[in-house]
Amino acid sequence: MQRSHAHGGTSFSLGPFMKCPHPEMVEVLARGGFDFAVADMEHTPLEPAALYPMVLAAELHGMPLVVRIPLRNEMFFKKVLDLGVRYVQVPFVQTAADAEEATRLSHFSPEGGRGLCRFVRAAGFSDVPKDDYMRGANEDVRLVLQIEDHVGVNNIEAITAVPGIDTIFIGPWDLSASYGVPGDVWNPIVAEAMQKVATSVTGKGLRLGAFTDTAEGVQRLAELGATLIEYGSDLQLAYQGGAALRACFS
Repeated sequence: MQRSHAHGGTSFSLGPFMKCPHPEMVEVLARGGFDFAVADMEHTPLEPAALYPMVLAAELHGMPLVVRIPLRNEMFFKKVLDLGVRYVQVPFVQTAADAEEATRLSHFSPEGGRGLCRFVRAAGFSDVPKDDYMRGANEDVRLVLQIEDHVGVNNIEAITAVPGIDTIFIGPWDLSASYGVPGDVWNPIVAEAMQKVATSVTGKGLRLGAFTDTAEGVQRLAELGATLIEYGSDLQLAYQGGAALRACFS
């Protein structure tokens, strides 16, 4: 994934969550210069059928589309990956067993237990030979696991030891709630937990990601070592743009 932004010597990829799941929004974000976008199947009613044209739009512009899928929804894993999506983000990972399950659902045997069907878009609708398809899919998939509470933080060493993970992603809002300071994402106790995660991630040679919705947050996450920064949402950006314009004439 391209890293077209930098702060304090750290280069990083920047992209928003999509709360307006539409292919035209994918194109707007790509033309706006974002490195990626996140199609959210956790906090929106997005279904796999609606995801298909979004995947096509992202590929048209050469922008990676990350798809967030709830961990224990095996059918969503199959349908999303069968569309040819490479970047899968899994929320609320708490244990090594959770990480292993995410790896199982996103990889074919022997690395995992993903269901196999060759008559899907990811396999060229059977054009790609079976062995090549399975091997290539396992090599190409990028698994992003979210750490969002104190349980995940306490288990971070075991989680990062699981094979098949590309990125460990910090969800600071839920993390702050878990530590009893909801919304205070830079509270010292939350910052300490984030640093613990970052230290484990970099020590294992994995990529660190995190969420923020402020420019200051982007800077602080870059200083933490995050190279995958998910910023706000498409609807937040639209609202802020409209509010700023309105303020010019108030």
